[in-house]
Amino acid sequence: MALPRSRPIPSSARNVATATSGRGAGSVLSEKERGRRTLLLRVIAVGITILSVWMVVRGIHLEWFVNFHTQDLGIRFREYQWFARGVYPNPALIPPPIPPGVPFTVYPPYAMPMLALFFPGEGMIEGTAMLQAMSLAALVVMGVFGWRSLRFAGVEMAWIAAFAAGAMAGTSNVFNLGQFSIICTALVVLEIMFLQQRRATEAGVAWALSMLKPQNSLGFAALFCVRRQWQGGVVGGAVLLGLSLAACAWTGVSAGAMLEHWVFRIPAAMGAQSSLFGQSLAALGLPRAAGTYVAMTILMAGGITAAVILHRNSHRFSFLGLAGVCAVPMRVLLYHRFYDNIMLFPTLVALMVLAARRPDLPARLVLAGVAVSLLAPQRLLECHWSLLVLQIVVWLGAAGYLAWMEFTGRARLDPEC
Repeated sequence: MALPRSRPIPSSARNVATATSGRGAGSVLSEKERGRRTLLLRVIAVGITILSVWMVVRGIHLEWFVNFHTQDLGIRFREYQWFARGVYPNPALIPPPIPPGVPFTVYPPYAMPMLALFFPGEGMIEGTAMLQAMSLAALVVMGVFGWRSLRFAGVEMAWIAAFAAGAMAGTSNVFNLGQFSIICTALVVLEIMFLQQRRATEAGVAWALSMLKPQNSLGFAALFCVRRQWQGGVVGGAVLLGLSLAACAWTGVSAGAMLEHWVFRIPAAMGAQSSLFGQSLAALGLPRAAGTYVAMTILMAGGITAAVILHRNSHRFSFLGLAGVCAVPMRVLLYHRFYDNIMLFPTLVALMVLAARRPDLPARLVLAGVAVSLLAPQRLLECHWSLLVLQIVVWLGAAGYLAWMEFTGRARLDPEC
């Protein structure tokens, strides 16, 4: 699938770093200041590039030579083997007698047919190679998106955005553990790019495929509200429904039993593991499972509020800005591991674009806070519970800042804006 082209940036948006604020030539950066800024950006660009390459190479090495038999992809492989034989990989959904050794999958029914893409030869070696190749291609997609989004701000900023995804803490673990997080985020990026060009059907398919990990992608359905591109949401929903019904028909599981399992049992099972929000509550001495119920309440209330706001004000939001906002509550309130931080890539790019177009102190501080929180080693953040709480505060603050700037019309983040 060819990457969609972004529309050209208006000439008025170029050279934002040296634009005046209407107070005369005194507000223009001096030649010396521009030189220092360029040097700093070049140093950051080199550092981000080296870190990105290191993360990817390290993850690939660990995946093949250390964790080959224990990676998460191995669990998905065993689940797919049962599914390919016509047995749904979940004892709770299989009528007796239950075959011995059936795994308990936490992946939704539509994901089972999707797994066929990763195991064309029905072997772990082929599956590992396929996942690595797709993840590398996904990083390229995200890199192209980052470059196109920031090229108006200069080569250095565009270069940083292009390699930012690979440099995030946890990227190596996506490769190391055989996870789909990079691929799902790249599909969300494709959704954004297609919607920017009013290609709603393609955007709907991209979003549906990104729902392989629903906790990473569900909230990005809100993007179809912007400029009323509802067709994409309908197409995406139809794809997921069709794959789910096909999985039920193939394995003989009733659609009603599947729906009941996912509406009631899976949320309760996830309560024990909880989310970043739940982990923070546990650190404060509260029951970890309480985080799930509080998070679900917040998500439902927030979803209703967001639906009302978007219904009346969807014209105020850009696709990139809204994606940056939506990523944060999903990451904070739903079950995730730290390697899922890659899902905040749209948030990071949106803040970079905002800081480039509005080079004021608040924009730069918010960008710096989010960047540090995504690049800092997870082991450092886990040294004390207060750092995890601070991480949540930074992310939620960034989402609120982005939402406010979008709503008030002070952020113009899409290329055609």
